[in-house]
Amino acid sequence: MKLKKRDKEKKIIEEIDKKDWVPQRTDVLDVITEVNQAKASADPNKPTDEMCGAKDLLEYLYAKNFAPFEIDERGIPDPTKIVKPYKRSTGANIEQPCDYRTEEALADSMIFLLNIMDNKQYDNISIDEKFIYVSDRIRAIHTDIIHQQYVSSLIFDIAHAAIMFYSFYSFQINCDNYDFAKEQLKQWILTLKHLYEHIDSIMNEEEINEILEREQYDEMERVLLLSPLQRSEIINEENSEMLIESFRVADALEKMEYGKLKKIIDSVFPVSLESIVFHALFRMRLIDMRHRVLSSWAGVMQLPIPVSYVVDALMYDDEEECIADLISCGLEVKEDKTFLAKKFDLRDCKRIPRNISKKTLNQIIKDKEKECGDMPWSEVFFGEEEDESYEEDK
Repeated sequence: MKLKKRDKEKKIIEEIDKKDWVPQRTDVLDVITEVNQAKASADPNKPTDEMCGAKDLLEYLYAKNFAPFEIDERGIPDPTKIVKPYKRSTGANIEQPCDYRTEEALADSMIFLLNIMDNKQYDNISIDEKFIYVSDRIRAIHTDIIHQQYVSSLIFDIAHAAIMFYSFYSFQINCDNYDFAKEQLKQWILTLKHLYEHIDSIMNEEEINEILEREQYDEMERVLLLSPLQRSEIINEENSEMLIESFRVADALEKMEYGKLKKIIDSVFPVSLESIVFHALFRMRLIDMRHRVLSSWAGVMQLPIPVSYVVDALMYDDEEECIADLISCGLEVKEDKTFLAKKFDLRDCKRIPRNISKKTLNQIIKDKEKECGDMPWSEVFFGEEEDESYEEDK
């Protein structure tokens, strides 16, 4: 997998750079001077090979609002650790060619961002803070890919990593960030579909074959990207057991038959892109249904209802999460852990799939440990393929 190879290659280059040159930075102004010098020598008509172009980097440095992931031990920002943040394109904010990144720079950015989520150095930072920071930068990666119309095996790897990021961490983030995660997951799946549709634009036939050979083992992804008509055409040509199961999964997903879907997934698929995406969609659907039900109970308060009833009816993993959702939907929770509702009808919950989300997450973690040991999730996202030439260089 090219993302993993890129990660090794970058580490080798960084080690060489450390031996040859050590920057003398005492404050932010030194960093700004350094970036200005680099900007003067850069070609304005070519995309940058850094994780953040000079113009965006200077704007960021002047703002002086740095995340812990971007500074050295003295608190001074390190420009090699700053990834381009997302910003909306406006008439007053027109991007130049040099403001976009090369494919390699986008891969470096994705690797750096995903490593933040696993880095024990940042265990004191909440998962939500890290998620917000990383997802903002991944959104900027998406913008660069779309604008530059990149199509390559490296971009396929970036798309896969983004999909797995949003899928996996949607289990763990605060409910306030669910809608954003769901929308970004949708956008990246659409981007992956777009990449498949334009795979012929890759001039290197060997690279195309590499993508197709790798993807033939992921039947679920292949099926989800097809229309029902395309599925019916393929099923007449191929009859592999995995392909047939994948059609069943896609059909159940579209019809929201979650009990049937979970049974198929649990019995057929190992830990992989498809199982993580499925559980993420399951979790997001559960959140949507909870909020729909809770909002329907809000209004003129009449009936005192124990929070514990809602925890059980709507399958919350813990009471605090339930209370937070009740409050966000306009329901006031009292000290005795009851709330007043205009109605309370358990039939409102009938469409919610009967499964506890935390159990599905625990199962994914167990599957990952069985298949990959204690490998960090960021490496699982990159893939497990090793490149022997890089191993020999170590």
